[in-house]
Amino acid sequence: MKKDEDGLFEDDIFWKNSVTNIALFKPLEVVLSKAVSWSPKVTILGNVNSNTIDIGFENNIVDSVSFRIDFTSNYELALRTIIDFCILNGFMIINNDLQKMPLNFEAFKQEIEKSQQIQTYRRLSE
Repeated sequence: MKKDEDGLFEDDIFWKNSVTNIALFKPLEVVLSKAVSWSPKVTILGNVNSNTIDIGFENNIVDSVSFRIDFTSNYELALRTIIDFCILNGFMIINNDLQKMPLNFEAFKQEIEKSQQIQTYRRLSE
């Protein structure tokens, strides 16, 4: 696994040999409604300022997926939905340190609680 020049994870290697149609992600719209995208080749589900999933595609075939959880929001339903979706479809989730995450809510909650971002947020909001 590698990061790009901006230090972001390049997930395209996982989707390279995939023939996953973007329609597979439609059920997520029940919890994360479709938002206006900045590109015709990216579908955005959720709120671009909060919990969101970005799905890149070419000819309706997925070539990139990433999501962001806004820990300042009530994120539990969104995160549980994403985890369940991954379990049902045999997907994995890689964290910012490029480590495979266990697909359960408590593991993610612990990851969020120990993150530098939440530590900084809590310190600034005191």
